[in-house]
Amino acid sequence: MEDRSVLDDIYVATLRVFTDSDEPTAPRTTPEVAAELECGRRATHKRLQQLVEVGELRTKKVGARLGLVAPGRHRLA
Repeated sequence: MEDRSVLDDIYVATLRVFTDSDEPTAPRTTPEVAAELECGRRATHKRLQQLVEVGELRTKKVGARLGLVAPGRHRLA
């Protein structure tokens, strides 16, 4: 099991894809976030799922795809 601070850093880095963007409220898909993080899609998907479960991100249907958006204030950042 990874050290808790390492895990927190991973989730903070994932959230920054949304918050440090020129368009922080724009929905992003798992492949878009994975490309930004230079991380595999499966690992990125797991991170995003965890962030949705704790309320840091929410899902939003974007056309035929499912995107993720950051809803306001972030507790991990």
